[in-house]
Amino acid sequence: MSEWDGVDDTTLMALVLWGEARGEPVEGKVGCGWVMWNRHIKRKQTIKKVILQPLQFSCLKENDPNLAKIRNLRDNSDLYDAEYWECYWVAWGIVNEYLRDNTKGADHYNTVGCDPAWDDNMTLTRTIGHHEFFRS
Repeated sequence: MSEWDGVDDTTLMALVLWGEARGEPVEGKVGCGWVMWNRHIKRKQTIKKVILQPLQFSCLKENDPNLAKIRNLRDNSDLYDAEYWECYWVAWGIVNEYLRDNTKGADHYNTVGCDPAWDDNMTLTRTIGHHEFFRS
């Protein structure tokens, strides 16, 4: 049993976008959401399974301060603010196929200036805001 069992795909994606791309322009949030969706398509897994796979999204790591904030937001809808609703709008638009992929098929991203080893054999497809997008 997972703490996320009662959370639908759109809400989970919105919460993760809020944790990963809060403060980014809408275009950046769309890019981060499309990375999740592209993994879902490529791996033929549910969006929830893609998002909850260990060590994939930093905001869901136990030592990340955003996780406590995400849990609090998940459990207290009265805390939803304009930033959360923007993330929800992006998640809804991707899940319902209204928003187009602005990452050119990216299935990974990292923060600009960060140089993780995993990106060595990937193609940089876009830089949006503070994120670089890669295709494996």
